[in-house]
Amino acid sequence: MIETGDEQAPIMIIVKAERLKGRGRGRYKGAFHLGFWHAEAFKVFKQYVKEATRKLRRKYPDFKITDETPLWLSYVNGNGKVKGLAKSGICEIFDKYSLYAFGEEKKYTPHDYRDFLDHSLRKAQVLKIDRDPMLSHKMKGVEASYQSTDPEDEDLQNHLREQYKKALPIITKSPNIIELDRVTGTKMEIQQNAQLILTDTESQIDRYEAEIQHWKGIIEVAEMNKEIEPEKSEKYDKLIERVRKSILTAKEIISRLKDSKGRLERLT
Repeated sequence: MIETGDEQAPIMIIVKAERLKGRGRGRYKGAFHLGFWHAEAFKVFKQYVKEATRKLRRKYPDFKITDETPLWLSYVNGNGKVKGLAKSGICEIFDKYSLYAFGEEKKYTPHDYRDFLDHSLRKAQVLKIDRDPMLSHKMKGVEASYQSTDPEDEDLQNHLREQYKKALPIITKSPNIIELDRVTGTKMEIQQNAQLILTDTESQIDRYEAEIQHWKGIIEVAEMNKEIEPEKSEKYDKLIERVRKSILTAKEIISRLKDSKGRLERLT
């Protein structure tokens, strides 16, 4: 992670070939990743760093994040040391949040982030030769002969950052209003569409709040059952822990939905 000093794209991420798929050998020779985080993503990441530090210091009082620390950390660690979150753990998080947000209707994976970035860059008319490094693809074609393939090249870094910034209006749109075209749509069309989505957003908030109340009821029943069947306390404790995690997840989703609701209300 490298701080760029650019308010719109404050973080640059460089991953060299040996750490990517294929490890730079064969058809993967010359591949590298050179990407960026926008300001909101960096803000959320800093919140995550604070959370990770606080939680892990409960078990490891001397823990601190350094340049060698894995980007995504597991809060459940064995063998007395902090470990990075495994691929299966990351996919599990995506599965859980997809289920909470969309039920069985949609399922998102980490790879969908790459697809979304590619879509956004294309929509912003960023050339393939410039999209490739941001997608961890090897640069190909005639254009590659005229473009630096060194991720440490400052001219290349600055050029790609400016290309990335072209797509920021698309990338940073709320998922709930991504289909609203503020350029070609009339004011009335935008307001009508926003009102429809606003109604749906309010419905989702009500549904999650109702589910939270339902889950709180489950916890109350489990607490009573623990007293009635003390020999099954461990079973009920595990149930209570799972339900509390579900409540926390639902509260996070409600918070994001309320942010979207605020933006939609300004359009109506």
